[in-house]
This record gives sequence, structure tokens and C-alpha cells, in this order.
Amino acid sequence: MTVSVKNIRSQIIIANKTYVLLYFILVIIVRPNIPEELYKQIDEKIYLDLEVHILNKRFTKAEKEGNNGFATYIENLIIQITNKRKEINDLLKNEGVKIFDPVADDDFVEYKFYQKKSGGIAEGSMRYWKPAMKLNLKNRMSVYWK
Repeated sequence: MTVSVKNIRSQIIIANKTYVLLYFILVIIVRPNIPEELYKQIDEKIYLDLEVHILNKRFTKAEKEGNNGFATYIENLIIQITNKRKEINDLLKNEGVKIFDPVADDDFVEYKFYQKKSGGIAEGSMRYWKPAMKLNLKNRMSVYWK
């Protein structure tokens, strides 16, 4: 039996199309049918929660060290970020979205959520790789220290 280059190429193309189709089906099955804007808002809320947590830790540390000027600056940042967080919370609440507490393992943090719709409930989750999340938080927080 002879194998031609044309046959091999056609088999590779078919295999690639099958892989892409399978990936597309898995993404559709795993990801609920909610608008992309809501995904961005859920992501923003998660990061704002983490920013508030970090700033609260820095605020208590600054107060213990007696650095009142820095503590006041951090307190103002906490107020600003909390206001942004409240706006996003209200938006998500109006859309019927509920985000649950994170579930962490060694490498990933997973946030499960659902959205109440007229036709039922759309459930989903967002998984974050811990080192990527730390880097993203570092980049987001660097804006406050310039």
C-alpha cells in the first residue's frame, strides 16, 4: 500500500477539524449561555474582592506601624474600590447572577456562579491559575502605588 502526501494532508485536515469541532462542543457544553459582558463583570467582581482584601491587610499593617498618612491613603482606596464593587454587585444582582465562595486546590481557584433566567438557571464556573491570578493582581495594584 502506498501512502501519498495528499492522503496524509487530508487526514491531518480532517483530524484538525474534528479536534476544533470537539473543542467547540466542549466549550458550548461547559460554558452557560450568558452574555460576554456578564463574564467580564463577574471577573471584575472577583478581582475587586481580592483587591479589597489586600488593601485591608495593608491598612491594618500601616496602622500598626503608625504610618497614618499611608493608612489614610489606603482607606480612601478601599472606599473607592468598595464603591466600584457595589456598582458591579448591583448590576450582577439585577441580572440574577450569584457568585459562590471560591474552591481552591493546589494550582487553581474556581469560582462557581449561576444566573437566574426566565427559562431556568444557567450554571457556570471560572477557573483561575493561581500564579496568573497573582500576576494579574500585582499589575492591577501597581496602579495604586505610582
